[in-house]
Amino acid sequence: MKTKITFIGIAFFSFFITAHAQDSGCTEKVMRYNDLVKANEWNAAFLPWSEVRMMCPSFDETIYTTGSKILQYKIDNAATADEKEIIIRDLLKLYDQYDKNFPKNNNGNVINKAMALYDAKIGTPNEIYALLDSAFKKYPENFTNPSALYVYFDLFYKQFTEGTNGIQVDDILARRDAVFSRIAVASKDQTADKRAYRRVSEGIDALISGVANCEKLIPYYQKTFESKKADVVWLEGATAYLVSKKCTSDSLFIKLATELHQVNPTSKSAYYLGLSALKNKKQKEAIVYFSQSAELSTSTSEKAKTYFMAASLLNNSNKSEARDMARKAILADPSLGEAYLLIARLYAKSGSECGENAFDKKAINFLAAETARKAGEVAPFLKATANMQADGYLKNAPSRAEIKEAKKSGKNIVFNCWINESVRVPKL
Repeated sequence: MKTKITFIGIAFFSFFITAHAQDSGCTEKVMRYNDLVKANEWNAAFLPWSEVRMMCPSFDETIYTTGSKILQYKIDNAATADEKEIIIRDLLKLYDQYDKNFPKNNNGNVINKAMALYDAKIGTPNEIYALLDSAFKKYPENFTNPSALYVYFDLFYKQFTEGTNGIQVDDILARRDAVFSRIAVASKDQTADKRAYRRVSEGIDALISGVANCEKLIPYYQKTFESKKADVVWLEGATAYLVSKKCTSDSLFIKLATELHQVNPTSKSAYYLGLSALKNKKQKEAIVYFSQSAELSTSTSEKAKTYFMAASLLNNSNKSEARDMARKAILADPSLGEAYLLIARLYAKSGSECGENAFDKKAINFLAAETARKAGEVAPFLKATANMQADGYLKNAPSRAEIKEAKKSGKNIVFNCWINESVRVPKL
């Protein structure tokens, strides 16, 4: 019994020593190739890295993350096309080994395999698409590569244009929804390349512009609505797409925008409802929604733009409220000279209701001119327009003779109507 225990102890000790020696050897080689990589000695790093890859495949993840860079260097510097393809195929094996030895990694290796084939132009479209489709369906959270998202959609669309696999327009629109939903989620990451995602979105929409029209979109979204109406990302994408394609006159748009506003009221959802109300000539309702949109907006430029739109709508129906909206636009964006021009126009056409006498009715043009010139002060590109508009108002203001006759030179005139402001008459 004692002999047996001694034998087991010796065997365990031998295993421990061997494992420790192997571990020590792996550590040294990992340090060796990492040092060489840091020194940009990629070719020299290849041998110690290859040894670790073969001897200690599950020792450290850098075998694969750094290894892919070493192989990429060799791919970029391959002497012949045949040599390049051999190394690329080895890179694909490396990605498979990575997933085998570190199954919980989030490196997106299936996507990496597809893009390696695509970039090198050695894989068939079907081979590349199959890899990307598998990754998109199995590991959607890891599918964040903007280029891969575009290639995935592009290859699917080519199958549609070639008439293969029975793909219909609805399938194209559904795939667009899926890809755009992935982009919407991925874009929320602070480290995301939002510009790259925007280019992908624009590229996809340009690609399908010939088939994605109102005649196709409305029936598609009608069929999809019930199953997707609880999905905020989908609702946001659908309403935005209908707006971009100018498909807002159909009742479906109101349905989508209303649902979106109920489940997740945002600046955009309120804006969409405002557009819908405007299309249906419900101006008061449109103004309410545009005001909500501006209040909910976190973008000062969008806030100013929306308040200004509301002010423009109120221009002929409620001057006081129109000015309030214009002032809110200026508060959000002090350089919005157009808002001053709008307020000036409101003043200029209020003489009949604000002046207490004939002189005051004309004198309101002094206030209009003064306000118009502010547009040129805050927005230099509007200076010529602002001065021209101001000069036009001054032509309708009291003349020097009228000022002298009324004895108003240098006097303040108060407008106690909705304007509730005063203006100083020019001193002669």
